[in-house]
Amino acid sequence: MMSSLLAWLVNPRWNPLARLHMNAVASCLHKYGLRYDDMYDSYHDLDIKDALAQLRREVVDARKQRLKCAMDLSMKHRYLSKEA
Repeated sequence: MMSSLLAWLVNPRWNPLARLHMNAVASCLHKYGLRYDDMYDSYHDLDIKDALAQLRREVVDARKQRLKCAMDLSMKHRYLSKEA
């Protein structure tokens, strides 16, 4: 019972508040050129590590490049330009 309630609370498909939160976080991430899925950590979750291993090399490299660019922008206290 409790696990089904918790699953409903955090699933953006069913809970409109979770969807609003996900969209708010995603809009903040877009300022740095990131996607919502880029925030999943492959070092702490083996499922994410396995999923990244199954992706094409270009997709993984693009993800790494987005993360590096976002860290650089964050250190400089800047946002991604509109043209990029």
